[in-house]
Amino acid sequence: MSVLGLEEFSQEPERLVKELLKQPYVLFNPWRLAIMLELYYASAVDFSQLKHDLKLTDGGLATHLKFLARDGMVEARREQVGPRARTAFIITKKGIQALESLLDTLSSIRKEARQ
Repeated sequence: MSVLGLEEFSQEPERLVKELLKQPYVLFNPWRLAIMLELYYASAVDFSQLKHDLKLTDGGLATHLKFLARDGMVEARREQVGPRARTAFIITKKGIQALESLLDTLSSIRKEARQ
């Protein structure tokens, strides 16, 4: 046993921290994570619905969606609804994989912390 007792420290927390740091940086924002979760469960959501649900301004939501789209996490789809066009946002396959990986890693960290 060393002075700090480091030999006894499990390597699992270190592995989990490294795994967490591999996750897409764009998801480490509460608003972007909320957008991703809503799209994950709802499949497609239009801009006004996201704005209402998350209580964001137009500019705030547009900025977060731009970052997510830039990283390939979401896509915008224009669709005609009667006489009006609307933009619906969907989570991409890459976005689903990234979100599930982040949630799995956080879940593993939580389990390890409870031991």
